[in-house]
Amino acid sequence: MIGSEGVVGLPALLGGAISGQQVIVQAPITAWRMTSVDCKAALDESAAVRVIMLRYALRLLDIASQTAACNRLQLAQERCARWLLMMHDRLRSAEMPLTHEFLSDHARRSPYARHRSHGRAAA
Repeated sequence: MIGSEGVVGLPALLGGAISGQQVIVQAPITAWRMTSVDCKAALDESAAVRVIMLRYALRLLDIASQTAACNRLQLAQERCARWLLMMHDRLRSAEMPLTHEFLSDHARRSPYARHRSHGRAAA
């Protein structure tokens, strides 16, 4: 989940040509788009931009590690609450224009969507 503080497409920053990620905008906001060629040019032209983007990449890896641990250890309701709080923080609004269908799809795609009993994933 990326908000106004972040970017997608870090493979371009790290020298990749394409990304294997699908990105969707989940809220009625403005999302800016930049080609990988323009992104690479900006990184090459500005040491300050490059430093900021590398720091962002490092922080994103930290967040991904934390999310993986939470996804493994938390129950579905806890993961949903965490995700809703993250969404709330990024929207900076009490309103979250998400449908029940979207939330259901999001929960179903989770690799840990199975019910757990006594701290272990049920088979």
